[in-house]
Amino acid sequence: MSARTALLVWLGGALIYGAPTQVANQVKAKSAAIAVTLRANETTLKTGDALVVEQTITNRSDHEVTIGREVYHPGCAVDVLDASGNFAADKKVGYRHGRLDAGQLARMSSEEMEKSGLLRGKLALIKLKPRESFSVKCDVNDFYDLTRPGQYRITADYPDPESTARIRTNTIEVTVGK
Repeated sequence: MSARTALLVWLGGALIYGAPTQVANQVKAKSAAIAVTLRANETTLKTGDALVVEQTITNRSDHEVTIGREVYHPGCAVDVLDASGNFAADKKVGYRHGRLDAGQLARMSSEEMEKSGLLRGKLALIKLKPRESFSVKCDVNDFYDLTRPGQYRITADYPDPESTARIRTNTIEVTVGK
């Protein structure tokens, strides 16, 4: 399989976590098959401290639903906005706003892509029974530059597995100090 073909296959799975929150087609949690909540380990931290966010997906339906999850190179599919409403600066090569960036990856040479390890991903399909949950944690600092003290808001949109609608999570407010 060529590097470009592998990239497209891998991106297809990785994009399951979706694009940043500027998505107009959102669905209310009551009608969605899943609910997604965010929780942070701390809401007040110092520059350089880990900011671990737990994303919990719960099946709210009366039947089994399937969600996708990147296994080897998970992103941190949350949106981190500063007090002005701008995205915090990206930090990790190959990612934009905590998600794989197809445009950035397309501009990388085959050697750069191979060296980055981003082509070695694997997608897992997770089946959730009614009222069952799945949680994953990520360190936001691995993907976003939070070295500037200030207020940040963390939220995310996730695709509903049974429609084309997007589900908005709760918002976490975090203060980063010196």
